[in-house]
Amino acid sequence: MGTRRSLGDSVFSAAKRLPWRKKEPNSDEDKAKIKKRLTESMEEASKYNKSKDHDKAIESYESALEDAKDLFDYDDDDETYYTPRKHRNKVIVDIIERLAETYLLNGNAEEALALYTDLKEDYADRQNSRRFKVLFKKEMYAMEKVNEQQRRKLKTEFDQLYQLGQINIKIGSWDKARTCFQKAMNIVKMKFGVTHEYVLLIREQLADIHVMKDELDEACGIYQSILPLLREKYGREDSKTLAVAGKLREINERCLQRK
Repeated sequence: MGTRRSLGDSVFSAAKRLPWRKKEPNSDEDKAKIKKRLTESMEEASKYNKSKDHDKAIESYESALEDAKDLFDYDDDDETYYTPRKHRNKVIVDIIERLAETYLLNGNAEEALALYTDLKEDYADRQNSRRFKVLFKKEMYAMEKVNEQQRRKLKTEFDQLYQLGQINIKIGSWDKARTCFQKAMNIVKMKFGVTHEYVLLIREQLADIHVMKDELDEACGIYQSILPLLREKYGREDSKTLAVAGKLREINERCLQRK
């Protein structure tokens, strides 16, 4: 997962890019205008979410958030605002939470996670409170989604490299195939470890390339190293285990014939 951004970076980033938004005077008339605009933005965001146009919903929530900041004299650049840390106005909290929910709907779990984590910190001194528990649960859900998205991304990258390796094998480009397989293996190995099924699959493919190039000693070494792992992971009678055992037996027979 990428580095989490602070609330000032993640929540208000889009709103700060709007040059025409300026903090308005605090007269009753101006506050009424801001409140009306805020309400309209919230209603728009809700409609956009219902129509599954989450990008526009996010824009509307960010606009509402900027108005809420103006309405309640909140300055996210003021470092003294949280000294000691205070609870944000309920309207601001509600908008941020809705924004996080919309990020999840839009498939951006990392943004949602950053917002939930930041909101939860408001209740760090009351970890037994219902509110803290609700935000903690939402934070954990967002974290699961982040991990899920990362797994899908890794799987896609792995599949692309694996298929490219297979294509290079078919056309006899052994070195290019080996490079693709090694890149695919490194992607999975860094995340899931050396005993992951994809790592074992790739190592078997690398051994197969050695066999095709008649590099039997190198192939034998790889087959021998992964066979115990396959037996432990799948069992002695599993097809994957039996396939590697068969390849190893065939290599040994070829080596004996050469002697």
